[in-house]
Amino acid sequence: MGRIRPRGRPYLPDEDEAIRGCVGWNGDLIALARNLGRTPDAVRLRARALGVYDPPRRHRWSAWEDAVVRDGYTSALPCAEVARQLSHRSPASVAARARKLGLVSYARRWSTQDERRLMQLTLIGSTIEEVAQKLNRTPEAIRRRAARLEITPPARARAPRAGTRWTPADDELLRLHNALNPARLAQLLGRSDGAVCRRLRALGLRAAAARSPHHPLTGQSGAVAQPGRLDAPTADLNRRPTGAARQPRRPRAQV
Repeated sequence: MGRIRPRGRPYLPDEDEAIRGCVGWNGDLIALARNLGRTPDAVRLRARALGVYDPPRRHRWSAWEDAVVRDGYTSALPCAEVARQLSHRSPASVAARARKLGLVSYARRWSTQDERRLMQLTLIGSTIEEVAQKLNRTPEAIRRRAARLEITPPARARAPRAGTRWTPADDELLRLHNALNPARLAQLLGRSDGAVCRRLRALGLRAAAARSPHHPLTGQSGAVAQPGRLDAPTADLNRRPTGAARQPRRPRAQV
């Protein structure tokens, strides 16, 4: 036998009037629900039944929006920068969609398997552009991980257009595909990934390097830095390293 769900208590005229006033004045429905002893969802449903609350409908994610999110996470862009390329999407919605698509691990934390594959690709002579695309990492991330593993980073592919002036066609390609991995853009333009990143910043298409809000940076003191920033908390930067030698004080002058 199934359990019969008890009916909720009916709304009183005073409660309905409070809900109308809260919605009319753009008040806090959650705080009102707490004062009425009800759940926020119940208060929202009552407001909709009273005809005073009509929240905007959510737009379904299209295939091209999912592609922009995948390209942004593959390029290690923060959610705020990915959201700028999508209309009617907030950074929070981009982060939620990335979790649903299973992209949270893209271009973020390194696993033992990722490090082993990086060393294998380096040994067989793969270029850094090829390694970056196979591991879904940026070339700069590959260099940093290689330095941490104390191995020589993969060699850079030959850039046939290195040192040449940027053309309007080059800039147009960057504007259309700025969410792509810099390694892929470097191959398309025949330039180095560093030149591509510098040009993107000069055109205002990409900010400085940033981390994902899914994995905030934690300092030595345990304080969490702001999502999307690489710099550590100021307190950690100004702290004297443990075991550092103290400078001898100068003796005071005798008066």
